[in-house]
Amino acid sequence: MITPILEVLQRKEGLLVFGHRGYAAKAPENTLPSFQRCLDAGVPAVEFDVHLCGTGELVVIHDDNLSRTTGFQGKVKETPLKEIREQDAGSWYAPEFRGARVPLLEEVFELLGDSMYYDIEIKWKVSRLGGLEEKLIDLVRRFGYERNCIFTSFNPVSLKKTRSLAPDISTGLLFTDTSDELPKALRHGAGKYICRPKTLNPDKHMVTRTFMFLQHRIARYPVIPYTVNTPEEVTRLTDLGVSGIISDDPGMVLTVIADSCGKPRLKPDS
Repeated sequence: MITPILEVLQRKEGLLVFGHRGYAAKAPENTLPSFQRCLDAGVPAVEFDVHLCGTGELVVIHDDNLSRTTGFQGKVKETPLKEIREQDAGSWYAPEFRGARVPLLEEVFELLGDSMYYDIEIKWKVSRLGGLEEKLIDLVRRFGYERNCIFTSFNPVSLKKTRSLAPDISTGLLFTDTSDELPKALRHGAGKYICRPKTLNPDKHMVTRTFMFLQHRIARYPVIPYTVNTPEEVTRLTDLGVSGIISDDPGMVLTVIADSCGKPRLKPDS
């Protein structure tokens, strides 16, 4: 049986590497080809985003609008699954990915299996409507992936609801001080007092020695910064003692950790 993700993140040796939206440096984000590349490269964990579409299914896509990655002008929450599945989510990235589709969450689970760790970002602004949290929890339980998953969000109210519905599944609070969409009161992690998360997932530039002292050593939060795409940043953050790293190029992160930092590469069954 796989070691629970929180237990892995709390270890003092090594860190957990997440492929951001799959392997976004080598394939179109949040598509099955992107996740397959993580699998092929031995990446132990993936991060991706879930929305409810117009007919109520959980689909894996970052934006609330389909236009950037498919060219289709429509909001995810208003578009039926059948119409979403007709869109090409790969051509924008490169011709070789023509025909890649916006996947269902269950398709990602079926592809990657029970030896992968999952950081599932809840893309949800109004927690009390729509039932995204309930459907997400139900699907994770159906697959038996409670130990594999951490639910993350910029919305502490959604995380609070998720935690109350499924206290056995870990939660992580996302935050940044560079987004106008996030209320000022929540830009430095104050949402933790609302949702009581198990991890903090800040924008990488916010992770300093002082931040790590206060949040990791004193408050005992595992810290998982995003989106870390250069060897220099990997080395800096590893030296500071982060518990995980989210990157568009997770293979690069694994190489830097193994070759430069002297830290072990964590495998899913470690």
